[in-house]
Amino acid sequence: MAKLGWNNKQKGQLLIEAMVAVSLMLVGLLGIFGVLSRSLGLSRVAADQFVAVNLASEGIEIAKNLLDSNLKQGLAWNANFVDGENVPVGYLSSALDGAGSCEGPELYLDPATGFYTCEAITGVSSRFSRVLDIETELSGERINVISTVTWKVRGGFDSSVTVEDHFYNWRDLRG
Repeated sequence: MAKLGWNNKQKGQLLIEAMVAVSLMLVGLLGIFGVLSRSLGLSRVAADQFVAVNLASEGIEIAKNLLDSNLKQGLAWNANFVDGENVPVGYLSSALDGAGSCEGPELYLDPATGFYTCEAITGVSSRFSRVLDIETELSGERINVISTVTWKVRGGFDSSVTVEDHFYNWRDLRG
């Protein structure tokens, strides 16, 4: 008469199958968590680059607005522009005369307006810094402006974005 039920070999096989199934599920979950962690880190990098590009573009726009303001006030097209490197600038700057209107290149996030400013009094410290490099050609008919934004990324490494523009004296007010 045959004995019904499981023998010891079958019981051990079920245990091994259960361990293999749990191991495969664990490997799959670890892979998913690894991809999720990596994508969250890359989204932070992309967000920082997005903000930095816009802050660098804002630096160029500040220079353009000052040139337009000079013309509107009847000043020389390049008044208040002096060649200089690492000129800190904020969106309320009224001159690019080598000293800038900021105490330093650090930018602060103003919680009331949501704008980045160079005034530490009204803002919360951000990881971003912005400077302009201004170079006037010898003829005085062109100004090169380079806006550079730097920030610290995860791990303490520096990252930067640079935007460059050239402004020409195409509106001669003499004639």
